[in-house]
Amino acid sequence: MNISNYILRYFSRNDKKRITKNFTSNLVNNFINILTQFFFPVLMITIYGIENFGLWIFLLAIPDIFYLLNLDFNSAARTELSILYNQKKYFKIKLYFNNFAFLNYLIFFVSLPLILIASSYIDLNLDIFSTTEKDNLRLIFYIIFFCFFLKFLIGIFDCGISYKGKNYICENINTSFEIFSKILILIFGLISNNLLFAAYAYLTANILRLILFYFYFKKLSKELKLFKIKNLNFNKIIQLFKLSIPYYLKSLSSLLKHSYQILIIGVFFGPYIVGFISTIKTLFYFFPIRVWSIFQRTFMYEFAKLFAAKNYLNLKNNFNIFIKICFIFLGFYLLTTFLFGEIIYTFWLNKKFNFNNYIILLLSLDLSFYILSNSFNHIHKSINNFLDFSKLEFLLNFILILLILIMFRKNSNYVYIFYFNLLISITLSIYAVYKFKKDFFR
Repeated sequence: MNISNYILRYFSRNDKKRITKNFTSNLVNNFINILTQFFFPVLMITIYGIENFGLWIFLLAIPDIFYLLNLDFNSAARTELSILYNQKKYFKIKLYFNNFAFLNYLIFFVSLPLILIASSYIDLNLDIFSTTEKDNLRLIFYIIFFCFFLKFLIGIFDCGISYKGKNYICENINTSFEIFSKILILIFGLISNNLLFAAYAYLTANILRLILFYFYFKKLSKELKLFKIKNLNFNKIIQLFKLSIPYYLKSLSSLLKHSYQILIIGVFFGPYIVGFISTIKTLFYFFPIRVWSIFQRTFMYEFAKLFAAKNYLNLKNNFNIFIKICFIFLGFYLLTTFLFGEIIYTFWLNKKFNFNNYIILLLSLDLSFYILSNSFNHIHKSINNFLDFSKLEFLLNFILILLILIMFRKNSNYVYIFYFNLLISITLSIYAVYKFKKDFFR
């Protein structure tokens, strides 16, 4: 019995075809994204300069401050629609999607003008902005904020395409335009290393991505209408709000851990440290997360499908396989990081940043416990039942942000961030295992 047959032995023939398509697409797209992430920072540093690269990372993180406005209806709606689809409740699917789309429209059209106005009050006298003209900075802000809010519209089409388990279509589109945007940024950089040109490239790619998502939505989801006022239902809207809360808290936790920490480090330590942390996270954190997400996304729909069918035996069997894969993956990740991490990192960036073994140790352990906690929480997430976990994760990351702001004002070293991130991930792992044992398969 080969590995694929062992993993898929509990699934039907049609399920195997869908899983194979999703897995293969995720594998290829993530491999392409990995190559893009590997080469893009080096090329952008070469073309735009190391200070501009750090500033660009900082600028892209700023709109995430306003992610508080995104209640993440997309993830909640997709999971709920997947469950309804497998229960063959087609009228409810149309009703839920209509109300989900309305909420996204509401956020987009109400928030966009308010945020564009608010962005005009951003303090441009920070040291990190000293190398860029203020007029250009202001325009870059407007462009990045506009692209940020296009995600709300893209999310409607993404949900409408993927809720039947066809994740590979959205993955292919997103990967294509991720590569396209980066290539365009580099090409525009050959014209001028002014970051305004990078912003124009970023805007062009995002508009084209929106158009392509709309085309595929109209082609593949003809049964769904983008909006019908007669299908508005207050009870469904309230239910979507409730279902979105754990996803919202999860998204906020990610923002606090990554974007907000980058912003704080940029303010206190400058673009060089921002560039260093961004590159080590790219290679040793986001890269392995991308690889692991191949398995997470593939299993998530299947867990929801088995739960909807009340096939608890196969749910248990497939979860056991999922956890085994998780431990094998983490063992391989830690081994390769400790043996080859420094060689790969220094070769990748041509020694532009000093490698720090101790920080990499803290970061890799943080990631390992983070993946472990989310893996034991994966069934809960697949059925929209992970509010307690999300509340704890958000609370811990929020406390950390307040703590490091106090510490950095007293000139503490930025390395403390890595200690505290690791401590949070260990705490979440312990809680996730406890919660899993309490709720499933006792």
